[in-house]
Amino acid sequence: MAQYINGKNVDWPVEQKACDPTKILTAPLCNSYIKVVGYYMARPYNFMMAKEYWEEVTNDIELLLAARFGLEYDMNKVPEEMWYRASFHTQHYINFQKYVRQNALKDAAKLVAEFQSDTFALRTTKSIGGFYDIAQLILDVKDKISVAKTVVDTRQLVENQGPLTINRAMYKKVFNQDYHAGMLELLRKDGTYKGDGLNESYKKLGY
Repeated sequence: MAQYINGKNVDWPVEQKACDPTKILTAPLCNSYIKVVGYYMARPYNFMMAKEYWEEVTNDIELLLAARFGLEYDMNKVPEEMWYRASFHTQHYINFQKYVRQNALKDAAKLVAEFQSDTFALRTTKSIGGFYDIAQLILDVKDKISVAKTVVDTRQLVENQGPLTINRAMYKKVFNQDYHAGMLELLRKDGTYKGDGLNESYKKLGY
């Protein structure tokens, strides 16, 4: 069982300059009030996915849920040694699967309101350190999301019983290895892991 990840394809969260007036995403951080009160740059969990992997996510709600999930974990507060542990990332990918299952059951209008809020936009912008390459992608999707599209997207996630793209298959693509067996069994026993999404199960069966 591999204890550490293969870092060949991963995209490490990096810190970026907080204020750059020439960049649309960081220009708001040049505000004098923000400078006075201080501005903490979070480094959200980005699933270690490079930009091209994020662009594979075609379900808008899955993309926005992934961004919001990542914002809940500040990698600046995680010991760097943990970044290399397969068990750590296995836990996050499986927790995201549970997160998607729970949130996809929400009322579509409520989800749209949550994602179109100024708070979500600000948190995404201020977390440039983890989402720098894809922050604009996230904000563009957020601005275009509609209740009708959300109904379709959430139905797909519910029917699949989890994420369509950011799942075990993506984990294998990013880390060149399968889930950490020990963490998988632990999360199976406590009820967090309830199996992979149906699209992955069908692939295993050759469909």
